[in-house]
Amino acid sequence: MDVFPIFWNKISELAHRGILCSIDKVRDELYRVKDDLTYWCCRELPEDFFKSTYEGSIISAYKNVFSWAVKTSDKDYTHSAVKDFLEPNNADAFLIAYVLADPRLRVLVTQESFQEKCKNKIKIPNVCVVFNLRYMNTIEMLRSLSVVF
Repeated sequence: MDVFPIFWNKISELAHRGILCSIDKVRDELYRVKDDLTYWCCRELPEDFFKSTYEGSIISAYKNVFSWAVKTSDKDYTHSAVKDFLEPNNADAFLIAYVLADPRLRVLVTQESFQEKCKNKIKIPNVCVVFNLRYMNTIEMLRSLSVVF
């Protein structure tokens, strides 16, 4: 954060404008660590930045993601990859469900990349492809928002 403060200022600005958000499961992961990013989030993000995943449409979408993961476990991924993906403290499946609940308005931003034939970890982009969800990395997001530094 000290190397690229302008980046972090822009993230805060976009969050305050309601353009960026995340979910409660990501907040929980971040806040367990208690590092500089945790403290930055507490100071710089609006109170409503982390959206609840306990909403009906998100729970319904999560059921679809869960069912897909269970069905695919025997052929595409190891048992431990599925178990990790569906771990209640892991935000990945919930992030996908959040976007799946409103795919016209939501895009998932991740630093993971699509990786065909990756059996040991369920990658967010791979699941996005299965559910036909839009995803991009941080640089692509900044470009799509026409952010200039």
